[in-house]
Amino acid sequence: MHLLDSAIEAELQADYRLAIKCYLRLSRQGSLLDRVGIYQAIARCFEKSGLYKKAAYWHERAGVTCNFRQRLWERKTEHTTV
Repeated sequence: MHLLDSAIEAELQADYRLAIKCYLRLSRQGSLLDRVGIYQAIARCFEKSGLYKKAAYWHERAGVTCNFRQRLWERKTEHTTV
Protein backbone atom coordinates (compact mmCIF):
# COMPACT_ATOMS: atom_id res chain seq x y z
CA MET A 1 0.00 0.00 0.00
CA HIS A 2 2.97 2.28 0.58
CA LEU A 3 3.66 2.49 -3.16
CA LEU A 4 0.06 3.45 -3.89
CA ASP A 5 0.20 6.17 -1.23
CA SER A 6 3.41 7.50 -2.80
CA ALA A 7 1.83 7.52 -6.26
CA ILE A 8 -1.26 9.38 -5.09
CA GLU A 9 0.79 11.88 -3.09
CA ALA A 10 3.07 12.54 -6.07
CA GLU A 11 0.06 13.04 -8.34
CA LEU A 12 -1.51 15.47 -5.85
CA GLN A 13 1.73 17.47 -5.81
CA ALA A 14 1.81 17.48 -9.63
CA ASP A 15 4.96 15.36 -9.69
CA TYR A 16 3.62 13.25 -12.54
CA ARG A 17 6.97 11.71 -13.38
CA LEU A 18 7.25 10.17 -9.90
CA ALA A 19 3.57 9.20 -9.92
CA ILE A 20 4.00 7.37 -13.23
CA LYS A 21 7.07 5.58 -11.87
CA CYS A 22 5.13 4.40 -8.80
CA TYR A 23 2.07 3.39 -10.81
CA LEU A 24 4.24 1.44 -13.26
CA ARG A 25 5.67 -0.57 -10.39
CA LEU A 26 2.13 -1.22 -9.12
CA SER A 27 1.00 -2.35 -12.57
CA ARG A 28 2.98 -5.58 -12.20
CA GLN A 29 0.81 -6.83 -9.35
CA GLY A 30 -2.81 -7.08 -8.32
CA SER A 31 -5.92 -8.40 -9.99
CA LEU A 32 -6.93 -7.53 -13.54
CA LEU A 33 -9.48 -5.06 -12.20
CA ASP A 34 -6.79 -3.39 -10.06
CA ARG A 35 -4.59 -3.11 -13.13
CA VAL A 36 -7.32 -1.39 -15.13
CA GLY A 37 -7.46 1.36 -12.50
CA ILE A 38 -3.68 1.63 -12.38
CA TYR A 39 -3.46 1.86 -16.18
CA GLN A 40 -6.06 4.63 -16.12
CA ALA A 41 -4.04 6.48 -13.46
CA ILE A 42 -0.91 6.19 -15.60
CA ALA A 43 -2.84 7.56 -18.58
CA ARG A 44 -4.16 10.43 -16.47
CA CYS A 45 -0.62 11.38 -15.40
CA PHE A 46 0.62 11.31 -18.98
CA GLU A 47 -2.32 13.52 -20.01
CA LYS A 48 -1.52 16.03 -17.27
CA SER A 49 2.09 16.00 -18.48
CA GLY A 50 0.95 16.78 -22.02
CA LEU A 51 2.10 13.42 -23.38
CA TYR A 52 -1.10 12.48 -25.15
CA LYS A 53 0.21 9.65 -27.33
CA LYS A 54 1.55 7.84 -24.28
CA ALA A 55 -1.74 8.52 -22.48
CA ALA A 56 -3.66 7.01 -25.39
CA TYR A 57 -1.55 3.85 -25.19
CA TRP A 58 -2.38 3.39 -21.48
CA HIS A 59 -6.08 4.12 -22.01
CA GLU A 60 -6.08 1.44 -24.70
CA ARG A 61 -4.24 -0.99 -22.46
CA ALA A 62 -6.83 -0.43 -19.73
CA GLY A 63 -9.61 -1.14 -22.23
CA VAL A 64 -7.96 -4.31 -23.51
CA THR A 65 -7.45 -5.57 -19.95
CA CYS A 66 -11.06 -4.79 -19.08
CA ASN A 67 -12.32 -6.64 -22.17
CA PHE A 68 -10.09 -9.62 -21.37
CA ARG A 69 -11.48 -9.74 -17.83
CA GLN A 70 -15.03 -9.62 -19.19
CA ARG A 71 -14.36 -12.50 -21.61
CA LEU A 72 -12.92 -14.58 -18.75
CA TRP A 73 -16.02 -13.90 -16.67
CA GLU A 74 -18.35 -14.82 -19.53
CA ARG A 75 -16.46 -18.05 -20.18
CA LYS A 76 -16.63 -18.94 -16.49
CA THR A 77 -20.36 -18.27 -16.14
CA GLU A 78 -21.25 -19.95 -19.44
CA HIS A 79 -20.39 -23.37 -17.97
CA THR A 80 -22.25 -23.03 -14.69
CA THR A 81 -25.62 -24.69 -14.33
CA VAL A 82 -28.51 -23.11 -12.52
